[in-house]
Amino acid sequence: MEKLKTFTNNGNKFSDSEPCYCGHCNNKIGLDVYLKIYNVVNNDQGLAKYIQKYSVGVCPLCGAPIILNKENNNVLPAMREFDEISFLPKDVETLYNEMRDAYSVQSYTCCVISGRTLLANVAVEEGAEENKSFKHYVDYLVDKYLPATKNKPWLDKVRELGNDSAHKMIIADKEQAKISLTFINAILKNIYEFPNSVNNGE
Repeated sequence: MEKLKTFTNNGNKFSDSEPCYCGHCNNKIGLDVYLKIYNVVNNDQGLAKYIQKYSVGVCPLCGAPIILNKENNNVLPAMREFDEISFLPKDVETLYNEMRDAYSVQSYTCCVISGRTLLANVAVEEGAEENKSFKHYVDYLVDKYLPATKNKPWLDKVRELGNDSAHKMIIADKEQAKISLTFINAILKNIYEFPNSVNNGE
């Protein structure tokens, strides 16, 4: 069992800020550290060695709390990858952001399965028939919004995402989740963001 010891600076921040990304505002920052947590390890001579495990602090830009894992530089909450997309309907925005959140905490199977649901519903909203296969919905959206990519090899990987995770106990990996999010990001921008940006003069 690990033995942890915490150190503070009498309620003040430590003088050295630590570079990381803020998972709240998605900015690269110098973390204002108020608490340091060390793992205490005894060597062969019985002497204690302190190895820093976490820094706990506050984002100087948005003021939100952050935990920085010093062993792998991961932060909690994790930063959302992939772009914010404007003009999304509320339910689409919610599911898209849930995909981003799942990806950021390495829940890749949840990300892929959510992507299947999102794509199917968006395709039907855009005129596709209901109760069709995932591949059908992918092809429908590609034909309508990304025709130039129709024969690209990477699209086969998108289509394959419909054959596994929702029907069998198969765990999706990071590459599959990234492919799913990349494709959905492009589709949503073409359906919602680009047309509305032009219409609103942005």
